[in-house]
Amino acid sequence: MSPPNGVSLIDHLENLAAKYTITDFEDKVLGFLEMLQYSQAMPILSQVERGKVDGLTVAETDALKRRIGWPVMVERKTNGLSAEDGEVV
Repeated sequence: MSPPNGVSLIDHLENLAAKYTITDFEDKVLGFLEMLQYSQAMPILSQVERGKVDGLTVAETDALKRRIGWPVMVERKTNGLSAEDGEVV
């Protein structure tokens, strides 16, 4: 936004600051960043930590965790019920 003819740069910037407040600018920038954040996939390390990577089954995710040296929780079946025992393999 260059100044109109006959208006100094300082006057032009002051007019713009009055017309477009810093609060409105901050709100728009933060809104854009929030939308950008939600448009991206969860970071891979967060997915691994949660135990399910997009595009992989839970078993494939566990295999990936083993390959990269990440602890994998095992489940024990007891009377048809599954309960994590906290054992790390």
